[in-house]
Amino acid sequence: MTRTRLAVSVAFGGLFVALMALLLPRQLELRWAMPHAFSVACVMIPVLGMVALGRRDVLSALGLTRFDGRGCAVAALGSLAMLAGLAMGAPGAPVVDVGGVFDGAVKPALTEELLFRGFAFGVLFRIARWRFPAAMLTTGAIFGSFHLPSAILGGHLDQAWGAAVLTGVGGCWFAWLYARWSFSLWVPITAHLAMNLWWSLYTAGPTAVGGGPGATWGRVATIAIITIATVKMTDVDVEPSS
Repeated sequence: MTRTRLAVSVAFGGLFVALMALLLPRQLELRWAMPHAFSVACVMIPVLGMVALGRRDVLSALGLTRFDGRGCAVAALGSLAMLAGLAMGAPGAPVVDVGGVFDGAVKPALTEELLFRGFAFGVLFRIARWRFPAAMLTTGAIFGSFHLPSAILGGHLDQAWGAAVLTGVGGCWFAWLYARWSFSLWVPITAHLAMNLWWSLYTAGPTAVGGGPGATWGRVATIAIITIATVKMTDVDVEPSS
C-alpha cells in the first residue's frame, strides 16, 4: 500500500470508528457512555492514526505545537459580534452553567477540531496531498453529517438537515482558518470555542439552527470579521505542508 493510500485509509477508518463511538452507545442504550465515548474517540483516534502513519511528531502533525497568538486574538475578538447579536435578541440575561459551558463549548471545540481538522483534514491535505478544496469539502461534509444523529435522536427532525448543512459549512471554514494560520490548530479551536460559548450562555437552541435573527446576523458578522482579518494578516496561497 502506498503512503497516500495508507493515509486516506487511516483518515476515513478513524472517522468511521468515531461514528461508531457516537452511535453504538445509543443503540446499546449505554446511557452512561453516551457523553464520553465519542469524546474519547476524538482524542485517541488522531494520536493512534498519526502513530500508524509513522509520525513521531504527533503533536506537531496535529497542529498543536504551533500557537498563533494573532490568529487566536482575531478569532476571539471577532466572535464578539456573535455575542452582541445573541445579547440583543435574547429575552433575558445569559445563564452561566459551568457544566453546560464545558459540554457545549469547551469539549466540542477541543475534541472536534482535533478529530476533523487536525486529524482528518490534516491527513488528507498535508500527508495524502489531496487538493485543498477536496480535503476541505470532504471533511466539512462529514463533519456536518456527524451532527445529524444527535439532532434526530433528540427529536429535532425539523432542524436536523439544516443543522447538518450549517455545521458542514462551518467545518469547511474552520479548515480554511487552520490552513491560513500556518496549521495552528489553536486558531479554529478558539473560534469554535468562542462561538459555542456565546451560544451556550444564551441557550440559543439545541442545534445550530435557531437563535433568532440576532444569532443569525451575529454569526454572519463574526465569520465575516474573522475572514477579512485572516485574509489581510496571512499569506494568500494555501499550500500543503508536511
